[in-house]
Amino acid sequence: MKRASKRESKPDDVDVDDVESEEEPQEEVKPKKKSQKKNRVDPGVVEKEEKKGYNWGAIVIMLMFAIPMLITGTMQAIDMLYPEAAKVRQFRQQVMRCYEAANPSKVSEVDKFVERYVGREAVLFAKLRTKYEKVPQCQF
Repeated sequence: MKRASKRESKPDDVDVDDVESEEEPQEEVKPKKKSQKKNRVDPGVVEKEEKKGYNWGAIVIMLMFAIPMLITGTMQAIDMLYPEAAKVRQFRQQVMRCYEAANPSKVSEVDKFVERYVGREAVLFAKLRTKYEKVPQCQF
């Protein structure tokens, strides 16, 4: 007894060429080639490595612009909440400008003058005007 092989078991009326043509054509999938540029080494070209992490230069520049704006905005908000503190700060700045121009040795005593004359700013301004007549920063 002979065993029938798989090829012999095909019906005679089916053509082998018809079976192959009925199947969907398969596209050849080519594996992606890696860039050959990485494999080639040019003696005069130095490859840059990818840097990972933060760009600290950009962050520092951004902070240089952002911090002064935040400080100014915060000071304006505080001035709106505490208008008396804003008046005292402005009074101190005017007295400081006067003493920086007229008598720099008394700059360290400005805070003492401001505390003594809070609420009586006009009196201190009058004294500074008469004492330092020739200094334009003291002519309030």
